[in-house]
Amino acid sequence: MTRSLLTIISLFLMSTSAAFADSLDGDWCNPIDGKLTVDGSTIITPGGKSVTGNYGRHRFDYTAPDGDWQAGQSIVIQQFSEQLMELSVGGQPGQKWRPCQVVS
Repeated sequence: MTRSLLTIISLFLMSTSAAFADSLDGDWCNPIDGKLTVDGSTIITPGGKSVTGNYGRHRFDYTAPDGDWQAGQSIVIQQFSEQLMELSVGGQPGQKWRPCQVVS
């Protein structure tokens, strides 16, 4: 391969990997629904319950427990960048969430 082709491939790979943040872990806020915290396979829901779910670096899903926010519903969280994730309830369109404390 030529040096210019290797450079183009390297730039492409860097730009695609930068689309995702390091991981979904951390505190996320939404002005309507409040705050949630993801820590590996555990989430503290907006209702304050600690729940174990299915964790991936950029995706998390769980079923909201009885007596909690969105009880009985399937919750899916998908991270798009360091500054944006969407949370969908019961297959409905997702709501945007942002990190609670923005670090620049």
